[in-house]
Amino acid sequence: MLKIRFVLAVFVASFCAVGCGGPEDSGTYQLTGTVSYQGAVVPNGNITLIPNHVKGNRGPGASAAIKGGKFATSPGKGHVGGAYILEIMGYDGVPVPSTEDPDNIPTPLFPPYRLEVELPKENEDLSVEVPAQ
Repeated sequence: MLKIRFVLAVFVASFCAVGCGGPEDSGTYQLTGTVSYQGAVVPNGNITLIPNHVKGNRGPGASAAIKGGKFATSPGKGHVGGAYILEIMGYDGVPVPSTEDPDNIPTPLFPPYRLEVELPKENEDLSVEVPAQ
């Protein structure tokens, strides 16, 4: 019985020392910012952060919704700094009637736009102007 208590005490002490992890110790940084197209905010869309493996970035990818021209990755689910490719998809913001038709998608404002960026190893605020196609 004493042996079980000792093992349990060591386990609890180890757990407390290591912690359960959270956004603060995930090693990632938050990316926030704005996206505009032809001088106006992008009403709806998505921005995806793709690590640029060609330039040596082996970090995680991330994504965030664009709403009213603004986006923010979730804390603890962002970038690690370095070379990334941003893929931006923007939509007109007009609600699509709910149907079971898989082709019933929002109207895109532009084709998917890709941009290579170098992100710092810290939280970053980024403004992107998608060029006219």
